[in-house]
Amino acid sequence: MNSARFLQYGSCSAARAIRKHRSRPESVGSGEALPFATWEKAETSVKRAELLLVVGTSAVVYPASGLIAIGMRNGARTVEINPQITPVSDTVDLRLGGNAAEILPDLVGVRG
Repeated sequence: MNSARFLQYGSCSAARAIRKHRSRPESVGSGEALPFATWEKAETSVKRAELLLVVGTSAVVYPASGLIAIGMRNGARTVEINPQITPVSDTVDLRLGGNAAEILPDLVGVRG
């Protein structure tokens, strides 16, 4: 699928939600446990997702890296945004190589 066609997802509910909420997700540091309730919420959300943006991750740290496969199994379109090639680069629907700070505003039609 070419990127111009794929970016038509700008009108889907996922892109609208990104534009509306524009918040950074919760995070944990290296070696910290992910709270169960947080994981459960993330897994439920990914299972319902139409579009999954995989942004700036190595895609190797579990359990978070497992969300990508969960989204794919449940029919989510996947877009990777990363300047580096990762283990999921060949499996996502669209790979956008580059800096997320430059790509994301264009992807969702928002410029600061």
